[in-house]
Amino acid sequence: MAAQAAGATVTAPGAPAAATELQPVKTSDRVAPAPGEGVPVPTPPPVGGREPPNLPPLEGRTSETSLPRDSATAGPPVSYTDPADDAYGLAGHSALSQPAFDILLVRWAPASEVDQQLRGYSSSITVAGAARNDGAYVTYGDFPSDVPGERCQLYNILTPGSTAFANAFCGTIDEGTRRFIGSVQGGQVTSTRTAGGGTQLIATFDDSALPRLLEAGGRMLFRLSAFTCVADLNGPAAGLRCGFGDVLDEANTFNSYRL
Repeated sequence: MAAQAAGATVTAPGAPAAATELQPVKTSDRVAPAPGEGVPVPTPPPVGGREPPNLPPLEGRTSETSLPRDSATAGPPVSYTDPADDAYGLAGHSALSQPAFDILLVRWAPASEVDQQLRGYSSSITVAGAARNDGAYVTYGDFPSDVPGERCQLYNILTPGSTAFANAFCGTIDEGTRRFIGSVQGGQVTSTRTAGGGTQLIATFDDSALPRLLEAGGRMLFRLSAFTCVADLNGPAAGLRCGFGDVLDEANTFNSYRL
């Protein structure tokens, strides 16, 4: 369930606070709703936002002057694995084992690895079975907020047969500070079956208009993680991908990556 990094198991404090965070955001929606507005979804345990005391600080609190402006290309590839056979369905799902959502490998790399003509970054998830288009396959990382002690997350949404996108949020629902701060346009999600019967999902993302706070943080993401989930078709978030309570597998690390 949790990937190993530097000998430590990492928890997932940055999973989405609500199902709507995994939905495309229209231009007219780019002003975050007031606390309490929006789709009614179950309130998860506090995630994202202010850092619990047992977590290390975001590495170095990278400032906007940490990297030269001409070093805008994505960093060298970073990948991490997750144990097989550790994705399990929630109550109400017919199958206990869920290979379609069982994360095996997560990778971040320059978009030029996919297409030499592209700038930006790519992100991929490899799962043990045939990926399903009714679920969400998400890679994400943390980055510093402009509010002391607060954290932000960038979620890359990789769904088979769709155009990828990424949403960025800061704060927490619990404190009434959860807010949308920007999005990143992605390309078509490519789905490739592996020799072992699994699926690799990969997409590229345009880095020409990253959210302001992410740029100010030197384009760095910390605590790289991933999760898979499927919506509860009978739940209050039906049709809205999935929320924190629907996660079937996750891979969490202390790795970092420069977009």
